[in-house]
Amino acid sequence: MLVLALACVVAGAGALPAAPASQAGLGPAGLPAVVTDPVDPRLAFTQDRDELASALVRRVDLGEGGPYRYEAQPTSGDVPLDDDAAAHTGEASGRTGVEAGFPAWVSTSGGDEDGEVWVDPPDPDSPPVRVTCANDDVETHPVVSPLGDAVAYASDAAGGWDIWVTPLGESWSGCTDEEPLPAVRITTDAAADTWPAWALLGSVLVFSSDRPDPGAPPEQAGAPTLGDLFGVEVDLVAGGEAGLRRLTRGPDADTQPAVLPYGDDVGPIHVVFTTTRYRSDGSLASLALPDGLAGGAQPEVVPLWVGPEGGAVAQPPSAEAAFAPGGAELLLTTTRDDRFGDVHVTRLVRDATTTPVRADAGSLSPVAAVPGVAESHGAFLGAFAFPDAGQAEARVLVTRRSHDADVADVVAADGRDRRVVGASTGTAAGASVRLDDVGPAYSPDGAELVRAVGDLDPPAPSLPAPGYRLVRAAADGSGAAPLDYAREPGDVDVDPAWSPDGTRVAFVRYRALPGAGYGPARIWVVTLATGDTVQVGEPPGQPLLEHVDPAWSPDSTRLAYSRLTPPTDVAVAVAATPATVTSGSTTRIDVTVSASGPATSVDVQVGFGGLTLAPAATLPPSCAAVDDGAVCRLVGLSGAEPLAFDLTGVTNGPYTVTASAAGEARDARPANDSASTVVTVLPVADVELALSPTTVRPSGAVTATVTVAVRGGPTRVDLQLDVPAELSLSVSEGSPCTVATPPRTARCPLPVVSSTPFELLLTVRRAGGADTQGTVSVRAVPGAGGIPDSASAELDYVPDPGPGLAARTGAGSAFDRLATTPAGRTAASLVGLADAALRAAAAGAGLRRAASAGAPAVPAAGGVALGALVPARFVPTDPATAELHVMDAAAGSGDVTLTDPSACDGVEGCSPVPLAGRHPDWSPDGARLAVERDGAVHLVALAGADGPDVPEVVTAVTQLTGLRPDGTPTASRASLSVTEDPSWSPDGAELAVAGQPAGQPDQRGIYAVAPDGTLLREVAQSRAPETEPAYQPFVVVDEPPDDPAADLAVDVSVDRAETWLGGQPVVATVVVTNPTGPDAATGVVLTLAYPPSATVAPDPACPPPGTACALGTLAPGATRTLTATLTFPVPAPPDPPSLEQPEAPATETGQVRASVTSATPDPVPANDVDTADVTLQRPTLRLLPAVSRPGAVVLAYGENFPPGAAVELEWSQGITVDPGPAFVDADDRTVRFSVLVVRRDRLGQRTLDATSPDGLFGLVQGDLLVVPRSASPPELIARG
Repeated sequence: MLVLALACVVAGAGALPAAPASQAGLGPAGLPAVVTDPVDPRLAFTQDRDELASALVRRVDLGEGGPYRYEAQPTSGDVPLDDDAAAHTGEASGRTGVEAGFPAWVSTSGGDEDGEVWVDPPDPDSPPVRVTCANDDVETHPVVSPLGDAVAYASDAAGGWDIWVTPLGESWSGCTDEEPLPAVRITTDAAADTWPAWALLGSVLVFSSDRPDPGAPPEQAGAPTLGDLFGVEVDLVAGGEAGLRRLTRGPDADTQPAVLPYGDDVGPIHVVFTTTRYRSDGSLASLALPDGLAGGAQPEVVPLWVGPEGGAVAQPPSAEAAFAPGGAELLLTTTRDDRFGDVHVTRLVRDATTTPVRADAGSLSPVAAVPGVAESHGAFLGAFAFPDAGQAEARVLVTRRSHDADVADVVAADGRDRRVVGASTGTAAGASVRLDDVGPAYSPDGAELVRAVGDLDPPAPSLPAPGYRLVRAAADGSGAAPLDYAREPGDVDVDPAWSPDGTRVAFVRYRALPGAGYGPARIWVVTLATGDTVQVGEPPGQPLLEHVDPAWSPDSTRLAYSRLTPPTDVAVAVAATPATVTSGSTTRIDVTVSASGPATSVDVQVGFGGLTLAPAATLPPSCAAVDDGAVCRLVGLSGAEPLAFDLTGVTNGPYTVTASAAGEARDARPANDSASTVVTVLPVADVELALSPTTVRPSGAVTATVTVAVRGGPTRVDLQLDVPAELSLSVSEGSPCTVATPPRTARCPLPVVSSTPFELLLTVRRAGGADTQGTVSVRAVPGAGGIPDSASAELDYVPDPGPGLAARTGAGSAFDRLATTPAGRTAASLVGLADAALRAAAAGAGLRRAASAGAPAVPAAGGVALGALVPARFVPTDPATAELHVMDAAAGSGDVTLTDPSACDGVEGCSPVPLAGRHPDWSPDGARLAVERDGAVHLVALAGADGPDVPEVVTAVTQLTGLRPDGTPTASRASLSVTEDPSWSPDGAELAVAGQPAGQPDQRGIYAVAPDGTLLREVAQSRAPETEPAYQPFVVVDEPPDDPAADLAVDVSVDRAETWLGGQPVVATVVVTNPTGPDAATGVVLTLAYPPSATVAPDPACPPPGTACALGTLAPGATRTLTATLTFPVPAPPDPPSLEQPEAPATETGQVRASVTSATPDPVPANDVDTADVTLQRPTLRLLPAVSRPGAVVLAYGENFPPGAAVELEWSQGITVDPGPAFVDADDRTVRFSVLVVRRDRLGQRTLDATSPDGLFGLVQGDLLVVPRSASPPELIARG
């Protein structure tokens, strides 16, 4: 078969011509020089760019030590490295020490396409410097040690992924290409070791690895290792894996560890990491190592998030944890609200230092959350600082997609010859700016390419944003020009799809609305010949539905797409009026519950936080009382509904009133489903003063009785009593009061005062002075910001009475006065005093500082992001319910909802469940749809043997990538944790996907996988993110059939190439194959030949003598394996025995030869014959001398024996005194052994028999003639 690429080659790079007036803002295309298309088909994709962005996170204390609200707002000027030419700048880490540390990141700045590690020195005057230089290695996720003296990172410098550390010297000049800094390899295993995290002040590194687990249960044997956590001690001198300990184990993927920073090197190790234990797309978990790496039991792993009072909650999708210095907060990446990823912050909870940290599920708040912008890998640049009371701020870095992407392509088969084929520019404020080129789609003949180009930033403050429009160009990028079709200014047209018949392009449009904003997504189709542009598939009466991801059927008649149903966004807000009250007073709690979207019933739970329903107050009609609160059921809520609660508190302190709401379906933004407010109850002091008596003469004294009580106590009270200059104060021993000098003021700190009155007695003396009046006053100030109270009493000064005066004075006289209370002081006036204090607080003079002018609006509890400095690439609001549909491409009629066949599974009366999925792509044969769901690719089989019927019916759904519902991984899951944007190859042999390498920072690349999930291969993976792949179409041309041919091949092997006579057999294996066909081989005959000395036991397929084997027919790819056993027996000894000694050892070399023939022609005869050599060794044994007398010793000398073999020796007749064994010299293969001929033993001929106790050789004999002691060999010879 011949594969032809139908790619049009256009000479010269065209420029993007001026757009119509309605399309102002698009400028010339910045295209590279033309590269002639190779013969091989290509694959295009969106080539994005990463950059660092910064934000300010504000923590607002809603009470004394919590709860907290988090607010965030983007900042500018805080990014340590800003290089628009760099394809990738990101993966930042922040301060890992409590008091030390500085940021590190990876960047391709300077033209290094693999990227290098950079750090920002602590000296504000020092520029960023490189830590790695002059290498072709890839480094990821660098982290500076807690003491700031080293940087750890993952690198493939040794071929695989390992953890490396570069020590930092005192000089901050960094490295250069000529003088790189030395690095120490910490991990050395062949597995992939990634994502280091420092612990114990830099003495330990925690990391993730896919090393096999020797302790895994048998049922997990052979399954791919998705990742476990390990700890290793850091030795910067020797390197290596000192003190290595496995921290987690099991079939789940445990990756991306973060370690809680501690200020010492002996404390426990707290780790938060990403895992698939609780959801297939990953969430955060926590473990604690109380004794560091010092062994002990396997640590307990717990889910990170807990609900109120530690209750279990659903774990949100989350990854890439990063602690704040001090460990009170955690940054993380989540796709909960945006499938592209956001960075959030959450508040941590620690009950003890030896238990795993947990996080408050209600505190999860966005930090960087621009819709449609991929934001990830958050890092704290420092600890929370306190610029204002009750409020703390911290700066963070995140990695985000820049959205000035290009369209690039590579050869689809192997990823070579990468080039840019779409890079447009525009003009804003008189300067050239890069535009966003995204979503490539080829014409059906492969000659052209259409893409979306645009920007959501207005070119000037007074002008609207240009939006996105479709641009058409040759496949190599030349001749780019705006597509001629109907479009309103500001429309956002994206996701083009070219019809297989070449006549139309479908795309998604977000219509620009007057003033601001965009309408819901709709699918439009433009006819290329006329420019007619029509909307297809308007959902009647459902304006909130959105249609996205169009994909053509192979016959160009139907469009598959995703229908997004934005879920109802249930939100709740809580406000208290007033927020500060006195004990026993009433506050109005207004709970506002809203639902935007389809009407839904909402359950609301209100927690009073310790406050109680005010006397005579009633609950709203839809609510019922429960312990410490109320529950409410709002039926069919659409819009907002207020609920009011009149509450009161008695005891002083802050009370947190909470409200949470839950609709019947998944909520669009769970972050606003709960809210809280704090009501502060202030204590109120009641003080009274009585004087007895009420008159005093010179040098006289009276008793002052002070009675104080606190409504809303108990609390501390500071009491102060004052008298005028002519009076003085004194107290008895043991009194809590202290009298000042001069003694006109007494201060009495009372540690605990409650509603039970507390009484104090003081003595007031008169020194002299005129006979008038004096005022004694007292002031009581309760703690906790309470409302003070004052009282006073008048004391009449009288002259020293004479005798008569004393007698005349009696009961009822003008001087006999009752003890007084402050005039006009009533309960109502006390409340009025408290109200005045509250009014002063509201005016800015009281409890909380008011926000300054221009400060951002305070969001509801839970936090919101306050805007962005970079616009979003336009995407629908997430999350949304995505259903797969198919409709007629001409008018949108005949809409079919695809349903999941497994949902009902034959249950009668079961309602079909819509099939969820995004980005459908139709297979070339029309029988399947590839879709993305929860970060994995699934294949949807449609009914009909020759393609789908209309209406389409789903017969099966098969998961291709990711983790299956039962937790088992697919073939590619060990390599890719997320797969998106599936795209079929034109021949249906594979699918291209945008894949996220497992365990790595956000680093999407283009990969290809077979339709059965196997044969994963990398197509394009650089440091810049690559997404939205599209194959260049090609056609398969059927050539006339060739003559039958079968490329037979034969292979011969032996299990041992050398053996000894009479020793071990040789097994010859002959493999006959028809590996590539292309046709079956008929009449296959195998012919064999063997060494001449061999005795052959042939294969059953080869009748004796085993030299010819009829194998019949071998199909393409078929294999036949035959074996033959060769033995080499020892020949029988001569009879009669001979005295002739062998002259030299003998070695025989032979071959096992195999040749194969067939009745089918063989196009490659060279591989039809094969041989294997076999060497046969013949050992010999000589006796020196060959004639001997009884009582003499002869030397047995053997040659050509197996090296190192044992040799046992025995006379064939006579007495053997020492049979050995003797051992063969390993170098020269000889054996020497002295043998005794026993006195008076038998005379005549005999042999010395050598045998192998191990069967390595057969019988070997040496001849000897034993003669009488009176005869000499010469005489005997003479007599003969």
